[in-house]
Amino acid sequence: MAYGLTRQMAAIAVLVATGALASSVSAQAAIKYAVHRFTKEATAQKHCPKDAVVYSTGHNGVYFLKGDPKYGHIKNVWYVCRKEADHGGWHLQAH
Repeated sequence: MAYGLTRQMAAIAVLVATGALASSVSAQAAIKYAVHRFTKEATAQKHCPKDAVVYSTGHNGVYFLKGDPKYGHIKNVWYVCRKEADHGGWHLQAH
């Protein structure tokens, strides 16, 4: 199953990079932000049961930890796995 997920992630990265080339955004920048995004916290937690779930708009690569006043209170955001976000180049909101 993990092998299938890895192939799926690679296929997504290729599609994102291809789209980036067509839109004149660098492929490296597009792949950098290929992170699984979920509309519900519980769904994200099922995807990464041993990882923390973080909260982000996804547009600027900034995320919030649970307990932050903004966590769960911003519209049009995603719940993502922290390790995936970090690997994708996202970072914790500096206060």
